[in-house]
Amino acid sequence: MVKKLVQRETNMLFSLLPDGTVEVEKPDTGQRGVFRRDGTWVSGDLTYADQVMLDYVAGAHTASQG
Repeated sequence: MVKKLVQRETNMLFSLLPDGTVEVEKPDTGQRGVFRRDGTWVSGDLTYADQVMLDYVAGAHTASQG
């Protein structure tokens, strides 16, 4: 099961990927980006995302590993 959360203020969708990174989608523009838990941009045309949301969503990956 993939963990997905929508940030209320921005309507951005945060999805945990199997490798522990987080894909962020901005629905109104279709932009997407992939980020590490610490906020480091990995790929995609979306190059910024909320650090707190990234940390929260990616925390599910580390919790399932332990």
